[in-house]
Amino acid sequence: MHIKEGVTMSQEILRCDKEDDGKIHTHITLLDGYNYHHYGLLIADIIHHTSVAFDVPVDDVCEWVNKELNHPTTDITQVVGLGIVKF
Repeated sequence: MHIKEGVTMSQEILRCDKEDDGKIHTHITLLDGYNYHHYGLLIADIIHHTSVAFDVPVDDVCEWVNKELNHPTTDITQVVGLGIVKF
């Protein structure tokens, strides 16, 4: 684990909320100077963290990610002008 010392500022990039009805809403903030490569790295990081959190191989997490990518179970609604995408 790497620990950085000093004062840092942060900006929310990704947030997931579970609603009372069980639906998960994902909010993505599009940052200036960042493109889909940067967000792809974020997704890979989330996959690795999920693997560690549930003590399963990364390939097991990727299997489920690929299933969802190939057959989406949720709709995507983009909120224009706010840089937020909701799933």
